[in-house]
Amino acid sequence: MRTRKMLWLVVILALAMALLLPAGSPALAYDARYFPETGHTVRGAFLDFFNRYGGLAIFGYPLTDEFLENGFSVQYFQRARFEWHPENPDPYKVQLGLLGYQIHGPADPPVPAPPRPWPWNLRYFPETGHTVTGAFLQFFNRYGGLTVFGYPITEPFLVEGGITIQYFQRARMELYPGSTAVRLGDLGWEWLYRQPKWPGTMPVTPAVRTRFFPETGHTVQDAFLDFW
Repeated sequence: MRTRKMLWLVVILALAMALLLPAGSPALAYDARYFPETGHTVRGAFLDFFNRYGGLAIFGYPLTDEFLENGFSVQYFQRARFEWHPENPDPYKVQLGLLGYQIHGPADPPVPAPPRPWPWNLRYFPETGHTVTGAFLQFFNRYGGLTVFGYPITEPFLVEGGITIQYFQRARMELYPGSTAVRLGDLGWEWLYRQPKWPGTMPVTPAVRTRFFPETGHTVQDAFLDFW
């Protein structure tokens, strides 16, 4: 009798958890990972995508739990917005939001295609009329290509502090003076910062600052980053 009561309790708890999630949610799968650094959890298909395409090094920490935005289940990370599109076939149900467009604005005017043959460290994208070269191209090829970054929507350009940046549909690559390590801009955080605060999904300031070094595949955080 006691065993039967325990089984019913497990079933009731599972149903209650499911009711808390948006309809058609990717998080109805049971895999989950809690991030104490920001106090949010990544679940189901979003967690699968997070793990498959680079995890913390690429997307950063979750800034919200999953919630409904414009009719879609979404979740914000430091550097990306995950979106659940159940109408798409597998494996395209999880898509990254077009934060590059939302932060930068429309794509810059296209540039002429470089004459062929192209060197190994250059790729021209006729879809948007922009090139990706050097360290940015290596990073693009290594960490997910079009799936993670989308097409380039600008050429590389300099901003304050001598930082070279380039916008893609879903990301912004950054290269700091004196460094060969490409990092990604915090587009998820930048976009959330501009928005009204949503009840229950208020973004939190990440408890740690990170910098990923693709040369060794490791991350430096907080006080160690200050010392470095």
